[in-house]
Amino acid sequence: MFFSSVFPIDHKALTPLLSNMAKILLFFLLFSVFELQAQVQDTLQFAREKAYENNFSEAQQILAVYNKNNNDVYGIWLQAQVAWWMGDTEGSLALYEKAVLLAPDLTELRFDQGQTLFRAGKIRLAEPLLKEILGEDPTHTPAKLHLAYIDYWNGKISRSRNTAKQVLNLEPENVMALKLLEEIETTTAPYILLNTSFASDDQPLESKKYSVSLGKYFSGLFSPILNAGTTDFTTPENTVQSYFFEGGNKFKFGMSGPEISVSGGLFKPDSNKDLTEYTANLAISQSLTKNLFLELSAARAPYQYTLASVENLLMQKIYAVGLAFDDPEKFTAKAAYERQVFPDDNSIQTSYLYFLKSVFNNSAFRFDLGYLFNYAHAAENTFQATGSPQLGAGLDFEQISGVYDPYFSPSNQMVNAALASIKIIPVKALEIKIRSSYGFYAKADNPVIFTTRNPGNQPSIENQFYEQTYTPVEIFGEIKSNIAKGLYLSANYQYSKLFFYKYNQVGITLNYNFK
Repeated sequence: MFFSSVFPIDHKALTPLLSNMAKILLFFLLFSVFELQAQVQDTLQFAREKAYENNFSEAQQILAVYNKNNNDVYGIWLQAQVAWWMGDTEGSLALYEKAVLLAPDLTELRFDQGQTLFRAGKIRLAEPLLKEILGEDPTHTPAKLHLAYIDYWNGKISRSRNTAKQVLNLEPENVMALKLLEEIETTTAPYILLNTSFASDDQPLESKKYSVSLGKYFSGLFSPILNAGTTDFTTPENTVQSYFFEGGNKFKFGMSGPEISVSGGLFKPDSNKDLTEYTANLAISQSLTKNLFLELSAARAPYQYTLASVENLLMQKIYAVGLAFDDPEKFTAKAAYERQVFPDDNSIQTSYLYFLKSVFNNSAFRFDLGYLFNYAHAAENTFQATGSPQLGAGLDFEQISGVYDPYFSPSNQMVNAALASIKIIPVKALEIKIRSSYGFYAKADNPVIFTTRNPGNQPSIENQFYEQTYTPVEIFGEIKSNIAKGLYLSANYQYSKLFFYKYNQVGITLNYNFK
C-alpha cells in the first residue's frame, strides 16, 4: 500500500510489460527443455558410438551414470544391449526387465528381450514371450523364425520347416530362414559313412579296420543307426579276424530333456572259432544349464588292445560318469570317473580332469591351451612272466621278462599334461585340426618279476613295483574337406607314446549325405 501510494502504478502500461516478460520466460524455459533433450540425445548417441567401436566398458560407464539420474527406457535398453555384448548375461536380462516395465507396449523392446533370452539358452522363458509377440503381430518375421528354431531343437521338424518356408515366400533372401532350412535338410537326410584305419604298436601288434554306418534322423525320438565292420589283427605268431554288427537309436526329449543313445549288437572275435558275444551301450546326456552337462554311460564291449586279448576273447564292462562344460567360443572343461570291470572281477578305475581355454579365435583360425590330469589304478596287476622260468639251485637274483596278460593294468599311474589345440579353416570347404598332449610330469608303479631265495634258501619268483617317471606324448591331426555336394572326406593321424607302448594310427573316412 505504501509503495503504491508513493509510486502510483499505471495498470494499462504494466499489462504489455508483463506479457512480454512471460514470453521471454517461456522462451528460456522451452530453450532449456530443448537443450536438455539435445544433451540426452548427445549422451545416448555418444554411448552408442562407443559401443559400436567395441569400447563396451566406456559405454557401460556412461550409461550407468546416465540411467542413475534418468528414467529413460531407451537408455536402459541400450545399457542392456551393452551388458550382453560384454558377456554379462544376467545383468543384461535384469536391465531388459526394468526397461519393459517402463514401456510394456514397445514391441521391439520385448522382442529384443526374447531374443536375448533365446541366445542365453533360456528357451523356456523366451518361447512364451516370442509367441505373445507373434500373437499380437502375425507378420513379425524375426519372432516367427526364432520360434521355428525352437521347434527344430525340440524335434518338431515338419512345423519348423514349414515356418521357414513361409518366411521365404515373403522374404526370399532371408539369411536366417535359408540357414535353418539347410540345417534341417542336412540333419534329416539319410547318410552312409565308410571308414578305414590302419594301426600298429611296438608290442608288436598291427590292425586293419573296415566299417560302414547307415543312419537317418526321422524325429527327436527316432534316429536309427546301423554299424557293421571287420578288423584284421596281426601278431608275431598269428592272424585274427573279428566281426561286429550293431544297431541303435538316439532319443532327444526336447531341449531341456535328456539325450539318450542306445545300441546293441553281436561280436564274433575270430572267424576260425565258433563263438559270438553280445555288445551293448547306453549313453545319457542331460543339460543342467546352457553350457553344463551331466554325462552317464554304461557299455559291454570287447577289449582288443594287447596280444593276449586279441588271440583270446575278452569282454569288459565300462561305467562312466562325467560333468562337462562347453562354451565353444571361450572355454571347455570336463571332470569324469570311469570303471572297467573284467571277467576275473578285477577292475581299473580312472579319473581325469581337463580344460581348454581359447587364446585366439576368429572365423579362420583358433588356438586353445589347457591342462590335463589323469589318474588310473587297477585293483590287481596282470603283469606276468613270459614262458616258464626255470629256478636253478644256484640262482640268487635274475630279472625275468614279462607281459601284461590278458590286459594292461596300470598301478598308481598319474599324468599331468599340457594341452594345445589348433583349428584352421583356410577356405570354407576345408578344415584342419591339430591336438596335442605333452606329459610334463607323469609317473607309475612299474612291475618287475625276478627270481630270489626265500628264508628257507629255496629259489622263488617275486613281483615288486618301483616308481618310474615317464613322458607321455599324444598328437592327433585331422583334415576335413567337402569335396562335393553332400560328400565329405576326412583323413587323420594319431601318435601316442604311453607307459605301455608306442602307437600309430592312420584313418580315412568318407561320408555321403543324401540330401
